[in-house]
Amino acid sequence: MACTCVVGLQWGDEAKGKIVDLLTPEHHVVVRYNGGANAGHTVVRDGKTYKLSLLPTGVLKPNILSVIGNGLVVYPPRLLEEIDNLCTAGVRVGAIREVVVGVSGAHPAVVERDDAAAVEHDADRGGNVERR
Repeated sequence: MACTCVVGLQWGDEAKGKIVDLLTPEHHVVVRYNGGANAGHTVVRDGKTYKLSLLPTGVLKPNILSVIGNGLVVYPPRLLEEIDNLCTAGVRVGAIREVVVGVSGAHPAVVERDDAAAVEHDADRGGNVERR
């Protein structure tokens, strides 16, 4: 089975998302790997602008398996916000809808910690922690 890999050599907008969007109709699976919610890609389709950070651009096309792969740092609230924004824009996202999103079990996730608990934990380890 053949595959296509789009890899950027610089940080910033290199149009990787746009290129993947153009190649998506020729594929069954689109995987976003590496990076996190601080990076993103913008795709314009049918006059609508979609800003994606964690989800691969394949999520905009029905019947494409979109996978959040290894190495992508996932911040769950941002992922849910992104899915909600797509649903509000009319993109049907979810395992029982047209667009299926898979999430690798081998990616790091960023979770918020209670500030007081974080300070106590870091202080116990000898860290110098300042409250914000």
